Parts: sequence; structure tokens; C-alpha cells
Amino acid sequence: MPREKRPQESASVQPEDLKVCPLCGTLNLASNPACFICDWHGEFNRNPETVRAAYEVVLRQRGTLTPSDFTQPESSHPNAPGGHLRRLLRRIWAWIFEK
Repeated sequence: MPREKRPQESASVQPEDLKVCPLCGTLNLASNPACFICDWHGEFNRNPETVRAAYEVVLRQRGTLTPSDFTQPESSHPNAPGGHLRRLLRRIWAWIFEK
């Protein structure tokens, strides 16, 4: 007999719903126009094998993924490399243009 879906499972994100940012490597919803971590606007990696590998790594770390995990960078991914990259780029940008 098939297992009934719980509400949490029905809202989960599948690899087919995702793409990978080529700048910071963060998984993003395929519908996001820009990376929610580094604000990349351009081509994203949509290679199914790459997306699946990134998905499995994040899924092992977090347990489950929901759409809200891809819209709130600070609360959803406090240790995401993209968050560190964004802060570093802001400091570099400020340093360049303050001179």
C-alpha cells in the first residue's frame, strides 16, 4: 500500500525544481531570476547530474528542503559559502570605491 504524503513532504523541493549558481555554487529554485545568496543574474548550471549531486549534499546536511530554504539567505543558510562570499565582495567593493 502506498505511503500517504505528509504536508511537509508535499511541500518539499525536488532536484528538478532547482538550478546551481555558477558564481557561489548555491542551489536556487529554477524560478528564481537571480541567485538568492550572491544575486547572480545570468546563466545557471541546470545540468541534471550537477544539480542532483548538490541537492543530495544539501539534503544530507539539512534533512529536508522546502521552497523557503531558497528565499531567505541568512536564516536558511547561515554558513553558506555564498553568504561569506557576498560579505567579502561587499568589503572589497567598499575598499575600491572609498579610495
